[in-house]
Amino acid sequence: MKSRILLWPILLGLMLGCSFDVNDTQIIDIEIHQDNEKNAKLAEDLIYYDPRYIAHKINSYNEQTARGLKLGYFVRSSDGKASYRITYSLKLPAVVSNHETLKAEFEAYIPQLAAFHASKEKLFKKLSPVGEKWANSMLEQSATTILVKSSSLLRDTVTEKKFADFLENISAEYGKRESTVYVRAQYYEAFENIPESVSLYYKQSFSSKKNAMVRISMHQEGGKWLVMGFNVQPHA
Repeated sequence: MKSRILLWPILLGLMLGCSFDVNDTQIIDIEIHQDNEKNAKLAEDLIYYDPRYIAHKINSYNEQTARGLKLGYFVRSSDGKASYRITYSLKLPAVVSNHETLKAEFEAYIPQLAAFHASKEKLFKKLSPVGEKWANSMLEQSATTILVKSSSLLRDTVTEKKFADFLENISAEYGKRESTVYVRAQYYEAFENIPESVSLYYKQSFSSKKNAMVRISMHQEGGKWLVMGFNVQPHA
């Protein structure tokens, strides 16, 4: 079972995993917190934001230029300072013609994104147990029960039959859930046809000795945060 919001991690993986010659590297220091470890975790969280959302904020970052960019982060061993890193392949014409614009827009936006993300820390802490409970309930409750407690957006996306089939397939592939660990969260302002939302990530381990990364996306409906979409991907 998939909806449009469930495809984001795949696109991100393609962009982060492509191979090309690096001709320029841009470094943007992340200095939101006083603590270096918190800044390092923040820098890591930022690189997992949906590329389409980044493109919504950075006009020059699009399908053509993204092929010549890698988004990442690193922590300097000398002082423990964290930075967001963009590497550019200047063999791609779309990158060459937009190189300076890309650098300027990333330089302006990434600190804004870092501050915005950090400002949602209390909300992430509030919602992470809610998302974890929903993630755990997938294989422990009926499809009907789960959907009733979810957003109308999810109910409009998938039928009860398809959802039940999906849960059955997950159970057959992975077995019984043994543990769930919260990994990260993201806050998205409304863009394209997607409402303002929070995405929460959990690593789950199963009796089959397999692991999965579960993404739970939530939005506010009727004054409550409800699940509007999710994704399950194999994880090391």
